[in-house]
Amino acid sequence: MLLVTIADEDPLLDEAALSECGFDVTAVDPSPTATALARERSGAGRVLYETAAAEDLGHEDGAFDLAYYADTFEVTSDLDRVVEQAARVLRPGGVLCYDTVTRTVPSRIVYLGAFQGIPQTRIMPRGRYAAARLRPPAELARVFERHHLRNEDVCGFKPARPRDLVTAVLARRRGRITDDDIAAACPFVLDPDHRPAVTYLGHARKR
Repeated sequence: MLLVTIADEDPLLDEAALSECGFDVTAVDPSPTATALARERSGAGRVLYETAAAEDLGHEDGAFDLAYYADTFEVTSDLDRVVEQAARVLRPGGVLCYDTVTRTVPSRIVYLGAFQGIPQTRIMPRGRYAAARLRPPAELARVFERHHLRNEDVCGFKPARPRDLVTAVLARRRGRITDDDIAAACPFVLDPDHRPAVTYLGHARKR
């Protein structure tokens, strides 16, 4: 079974496609509106949509083989509680996959400045991101260790062409595209050979 937690319906993540890979998928979002929209969009798919906070999932211990946390770690004010819940609902040997934002000068410029601070490029509400909630891989790994999760891999990812991100953000701000269109307008590529500059993927395994 696969658990997916999403902070306000991540446009880059298609939980229905994950279910087509053979998983029994439970998708959790803290927003009732986002949950309803996702359920409506999926139609009669195999995904179970639930409204719950990542800090209080409400599932039994060891209920899932795999958990994917999308746009979750960088918006929670209680990362320790979120990771505790993730570890609790994973079976021994289960895998936690995630994407998040590191804390660097470029990430602050993008997430704290362009995405929520500068009026011309603001596409997120003020306060969604804060410097203290942007966490480098080593800091995140220490939180994992406290909850018996061993971080096994980290890989940066970035826009294939930075100018495409600028174009997509400006188009989104002006209402020319929706959140669902951003992924197509700005393809991302993996960057395994360099230290993550802004965003990164990773996975950890429950001991």
